Amino acid sequence: MKLVLWIVLLLVGFVAEAQEQQDAALQELVSQHTHRLVLDRNALDGPGATFLREQLGDTHFFLIGEEHATGDLARLAMSLWNEAHDRGYEYLAIEVGPYGTERIEALLRSPGRDALRAFQLHEDNLLTFPFVFYAEEAELLKAVVHDSRDKEHALWGLDQEFIAGGRVVLEQLAALAETDAQRSAVAVAQEQAAAELMWLGMSPAETFIPLTEAFSGNAAGEKIVEAIVLSNGVYAPFTGRGGSSYTANDIREGYMKENFLHSYKSALQRNGEKPRVVLKFGANHLVRGHSQTNVLTLGTFVQDFALVEDVKIFSVHLDCQGGLTRDPRSGETDECSSYFLGESSDLAALLPDEQMVILDLRSLRPHMKKFKDWDERSRQLVLAYDAVIAVRDVAPASVVGQENN
Repeated sequence: MKLVLWIVLLLVGFVAEAQEQQDAALQELVSQHTHRLVLDRNALDGPGATFLREQLGDTHFFLIGEEHATGDLARLAMSLWNEAHDRGYEYLAIEVGPYGTERIEALLRSPGRDALRAFQLHEDNLLTFPFVFYAEEAELLKAVVHDSRDKEHALWGLDQEFIAGGRVVLEQLAALAETDAQRSAVAVAQEQAAAELMWLGMSPAETFIPLTEAFSGNAAGEKIVEAIVLSNGVYAPFTGRGGSSYTANDIREGYMKENFLHSYKSALQRNGEKPRVVLKFGANHLVRGHSQTNVLTLGTFVQDFALVEDVKIFSVHLDCQGGLTRDPRSGETDECSSYFLGESSDLAALLPDEQMVILDLRSLRPHMKKFKDWDERSRQLVLAYDAVIAVRDVAPASVVGQENN
């Protein structure tokens, strides 16, 4: 009996020692490929900056999957744009509809003093463009339009039109009206949108039948009406109007892919060279593979498209490790919930105690078996992005017009 007990204890000791050795090996592996990153205003410094520059040198697509509503991550995105632009990037693809993006760029190119801000501060325009209601995000778009050599279409809007963006889209549609029937249909829709800020996303589907019928045969107008109808359908399951959330998300992601391809081909035709594009979206849209909504992502499409075009790609996830986000309507702050690296994350536990670090996730992929017992989100992250930048205690975003609050 004593011999059996001794053997059991010996085996337990061996297992514990083996586990300690494996844990130490994983810690060493992560440490070897983690680099300190310093953000000073809009400039990056430190070993992590050197690593990033090496990755961006000969790429054409740079994917930034982020947590929204934090000022620090938006400022980090600005610095990443600066690094990319220094290496030949001229375009930024964003999580805004094509027609909303056209209006944003037109405002940013207006000779008037800060026309975009003036528009946002007028009456109830603040929520017209998604995420641009944050001052840090607006500053990024302003910088891109200023920096890009393309003086017409530096911004690529890939998403559906925003739930609160109907009035802007209808203004563009009104400019295309050629008949009394078209002008009348737009006028009715504009009255509805003026009475209901969320008209585009909240209205019943039949609301848009008069627009569809009136603009039949008006090619440019038809495209805008199609965008309105598609966008309304995407919002349907999430606004209590029925339908499948999977189908809505799949349509939305497919629309992003179509718009990316259209923007890419248009830039190629205008300039005669393959465009270099930064894509900045919520993390869910740029993961490699299926998103949390179970659809194949925009990021997956761009990964595959890079193979077709024989160009290189690099993707990075910006994640918070504590800190705050801000609600644009109330102005209130809330805790920043990490997308992949939550409190129970096995990977996060191995990161150094630094304000900001970047980890090369590609270096971990050949060793997947070594962390088979990690939490699922940590394992997913290793495969979803090429690198992750973890930022501690992020500051919340600032709502336009409330920067000093």
